[in-house]
Amino acid sequence: MSYVYLATPYSDPSLAVMEQRFDAACRIAGALMAQGEVVFSPVVHNRPIAIRCDLPRGWDYWWRADQAMLIGADKVLVVKMPG
Repeated sequence: MSYVYLATPYSDPSLAVMEQRFDAACRIAGALMAQGEVVFSPVVHNRPIAIRCDLPRGWDYWWRADQAMLIGADKVLVVKMPG
């Protein structure tokens, strides 16, 4: 099965900025899904797990899982955001 790896910024010193970026990633992933795409977004998929399980939120913790999903993706969509 093919899927889109949705790459968006997330990390920031401000928790409010991180929340805004998470919301934007959710909206973009949802719009792609509404168009019939299968989407993996590390921010959308990993952030809720990190919060509920008290795991680190930084890329240095999640890179291994993210790299595996990136390698398997058929498409990569990189989204630029302010900052």
